[in-house]
Amino acid sequence: MGTGAALGDMWARGDVEGLSHKVHDLKGSGATLGALSVSAASAALEQALRDDHDVDAALARLQQVLNATLQALRVLLAHPPGPA
Repeated sequence: MGTGAALGDMWARGDVEGLSHKVHDLKGSGATLGALSVSAASAALEQALRDDHDVDAALARLQQVLNATLQALRVLLAHPPGPA
């Protein structure tokens, strides 16, 4: 199960505390790695969880961003750039 699916599973089970911790970790990891869209989408989900408002939309957005980021990484790893 990928990270996006695991987050959705946590939400479906009602594990808001666990989801909040995972999303916070993901926000920091995204920022550290320069995956700023992942960090921003994670921050938005964190806020939605705190406000208990639009969580489904924020979760779907984070899952979309994670999928796009992972796909871009797969392409990059399959076709690394040549020497500079």
